[in-house]
Amino acid sequence: MRYEFGSTEWLAALHGIIAERTATLSPANPRLWMSTCEVFTNAPAHLADANGNIVWSCVVEGGKVDFQRTERDLRYKVIADYNAVLPMAQYDTLGEPERRTVLMDMIKDLLDSGNMTRPFGTRSDDPDAFPKLHDAIAKLTI
Repeated sequence: MRYEFGSTEWLAALHGIIAERTATLSPANPRLWMSTCEVFTNAPAHLADANGNIVWSCVVEGGKVDFQRTERDLRYKVIADYNAVLPMAQYDTLGEPERRTVLMDMIKDLLDSGNMTRPFGTRSDDPDAFPKLHDAIAKLTI
């Protein structure tokens, strides 16, 4: 199944992927931690909230997942234009280092163009805590 980027179904799939990864990783790492908030501005009307955005946030602590459709000032926050970030959201690196470099270039271009900002720091103390999370949701994104 594939879902429109930012749709209720897409967000449910994202929540499910994070919950599944947390359940898999937390027994070996009881101090597993991640926080993130993403705001997609200028979203299509049929997906957007009253402010024209799609918003989600998540905090993982140990085996607990707190996934919300609200904006929070967490340790990691991204604000991006929906249409500008869509190609990146759909891009699957297939786990290949060269494609990962392309993804990093896409992020750099979004930041350089002002279509994406990261006003807050890091998602997790362990950058490998949620391996391939981007690819897992990109596979489901249209």
